[in-house]
Amino acid sequence: MKLVFLDIELAVETYTHARESTMQKQREAIRELSTPVLRIRDQLPLLPIIGVIDTHRARLVTDALLSTIRSSRAKVVVMDVTGVATIDTQVTNHLIRTVASVELMGPSVVVPLLRDRAGTRRARARSQQAPHCR
Repeated sequence: MKLVFLDIELAVETYTHARESTMQKQREAIRELSTPVLRIRDQLPLLPIIGVIDTHRARLVTDALLSTIRSSRAKVVVMDVTGVATIDTQVTNHLIRTVASVELMGPSVVVPLLRDRAGTRRARARSQQAPHCR
């Protein structure tokens, strides 16, 4: 009888471990897909941000971008946020800090023009809060 319970316990542990491993791999894949940094040319990464962005995703974006800059020795970074419908104040502040961090590493940051009133508000907030950013 003990052998049966031991086999069941071992099977459950093996299944649980395999499931957790699969879930971790899926989380990594989702993280990589939600924060793509594309290389247009050597030393010219493009960060297209599309969809909903929250504070957690903004942090992931920053980490991915800074890592890419380190590895590619980028001279210019294009950070395209035109695909984001709405960005709250916290995320805006985080993106401003991201731009400042990138510029501290050396590259210039290009942010394509924003096309709506929300974009105008973000640009105005950026210029008032971080006048050193371009």
